[in-house]
Amino acid sequence: MPIPATAIVFKETMDPADVLEWKIPLSRGPAGEEPTPFLYADEDVASFTLSPTTDAIAAGLIVKSGSGGYPAPTLVGLDLTFWTSIDAALQGAAMFAAGVDLALELTVTTSSTPPRRKQRTYVIKGINR
Repeated sequence: MPIPATAIVFKETMDPADVLEWKIPLSRGPAGEEPTPFLYADEDVASFTLSPTTDAIAAGLIVKSGSGGYPAPTLVGLDLTFWTSIDAALQGAAMFAAGVDLALELTVTTSSTPPRRKQRTYVIKGINR
């Protein structure tokens, strides 16, 4: 599946040998505000999933899930923090010489009644540094 043109690209890049911490701030605001906030003023995050896309998995992207001393993705307040690495078997792959877009899909279910669900795509650029 192609990466959407509206995907949010992290400014920092990732060398394939890196193990990095990333943060996604979730916005909160009134309905009708532009740009549309992630959460409305009276909502919280009921649940979330953060998953690499099929192409990112094929490129070796791993979202740490609580093993090896790295925490699983965690939501504190409105900040979602997660850690990533590249599978050791793929760290020397040629694709990282020119760079490869590693996409993750964040799906949030809100506490509203009925619950709203929002999905956003985020991109980490994997490139040899």
